[in-house]
Amino acid sequence: MGSPHWQAILVVVAATVGLSAGLQAPNKFAVELYKSVAKTGGPDKNVALSPFSAEAALTMTYVGAAGTTKSELASVLGLGDDGVASLARNFKSINAGSQDYVLQSANGIFLEKTYEILSEFRSSVMDDFGANISTVDFVKQADQSRVRINSFVEEKTNNKIRDLFPAGSLDSDTRLVLVNAVYFKAQWSNQFKKEQTNSQPFTLTNGQQKQVQLMDLGKEWVPYAVSAELGGAQVVELNYQGYDTSMVVILPKKQTGLKALEGLLNATSLNKTLEKLSENQVHVFLPKFKISADYQLVENLKAIGIKTAFQNGADFSAISRRGNLKISKVVQKVFINVDENGTEAAAATGVQAVTYMLRTSNREPDVFRADRPFIYLIRHKETNSILFLGKVADPTLEN
Repeated sequence: MGSPHWQAILVVVAATVGLSAGLQAPNKFAVELYKSVAKTGGPDKNVALSPFSAEAALTMTYVGAAGTTKSELASVLGLGDDGVASLARNFKSINAGSQDYVLQSANGIFLEKTYEILSEFRSSVMDDFGANISTVDFVKQADQSRVRINSFVEEKTNNKIRDLFPAGSLDSDTRLVLVNAVYFKAQWSNQFKKEQTNSQPFTLTNGQQKQVQLMDLGKEWVPYAVSAELGGAQVVELNYQGYDTSMVVILPKKQTGLKALEGLLNATSLNKTLEKLSENQVHVFLPKFKISADYQLVENLKAIGIKTAFQNGADFSAISRRGNLKISKVVQKVFINVDENGTEAAAATGVQAVTYMLRTSNREPDVFRADRPFIYLIRHKETNSILFLGKVADPTLEN
């Protein structure tokens, strides 16, 4: 039997900027993780990640870390002196609930019943992150424990993620499994009209064209910018009802410009671009897309600087005095569906009518036509949290 290990499992289903004071580099982790995953997948593969979910789960491991393990996590996650408290406040704000959309994040820790954790760690993850801690029998009933964890995931994702752990994926060496589930459903504040959607060409990175279902919002007043920091990319923000959350779409200037755009993308260029968004009349075209993705993120996290946590010398002594803990797996699953109504991941939500002002303009509206690969993100504006981040290389592919 090998030495005990900690499997950290992240499960995600998918949707003027205020910055959190305790986070040294807002969006830095999100962008670096995206770029690593996008590089691994290649230029023609769609990407759908939840940086917020990964950050929340890894911050809980940070709470239990010490020494080099802790300092590496702090550096990559951009945690300052108040970083954990800031992220905990963000977590609670996101889970505060709304009549306008569904956005929920749930943390679960499944603990081998013979393995003792420190009361300080237990209190922190429960109080700061609302984690539900359950004991299971990995040693003698690993498969039954697997089924129980899968049931938790299915419940929290409204059955969008099933059988996360296939038979044999957990064994008697497992001591802790950490699950973070996020799901989001919202309707656009300005909905696309279904009768305006029609088949149009979409040019892939290799120059090939495919017919896609291109939605047409018409001429609407939306936050918009042309970003010098991102090589002249067009950027549009499409608000969801309630205006607390939005999708930002970043369209490279050139048909084959996604690689160059990704090269320019970093936390600074992204934050400056988001700050420049202002109301403009824009004719928006956006393809319908649906992405299901799952990732083994250990190598990606190593590539951006988290290394010791996965080694035999990992120091998670603030979790348990028994030691011998390391993270063996970081798995993330994402589902996102974007259509004329909005973005859907799981549960139903109420619809609220909002008033708006009629505005006029003497200039021709800008045209934002997403008929080539683009980057998208879904953000919670109050906390400046990137809930989902990815790219659409081919809207006709779901995986």
